[in-house]
Amino acid sequence: MGSTKHCNTDYDIWAETIHILNCLPCTSAFTHVKGHQDDALSAFCKVKSPLPRIAHYNFEMDRIAAQCRTAGKQPTMATVLPTSKIALVLNSKVVTNNLKEAINHAMKYAPVQTYLCQRNAWTPDTFNLID
Repeated sequence: MGSTKHCNTDYDIWAETIHILNCLPCTSAFTHVKGHQDDALSAFCKVKSPLPRIAHYNFEMDRIAAQCRTAGKQPTMATVLPTSKIALVLNSKVVTNNLKEAINHAMKYAPVQTYLCQRNAWTPDTFNLID
């Protein structure tokens, strides 16, 4: 992976988790859980349960995460985790995925666009031609 591993989605969360686990005085085991088993069960059997216990936990965590997203309770300041090797912060938010898209979007904010157009004597149309 080389240096690009730091650009992987949610790298900061994974790096911090691994760092914390390595500091614990015990060992940990990981198990992959196939996500959305409840969707398949619902599609084929028209029920949401019974699910294996670990799949049920995955379902519950997805449900709780969805509630938090819809409640709109997001931190107002960026939090860069201690083990992060690199972080991209745009508009006080840490960007952990779709970096190119986030940078392109941030570049099109009106103040930045105005500044670059004035500095380079560009028209807004010329600015919009830049990828």
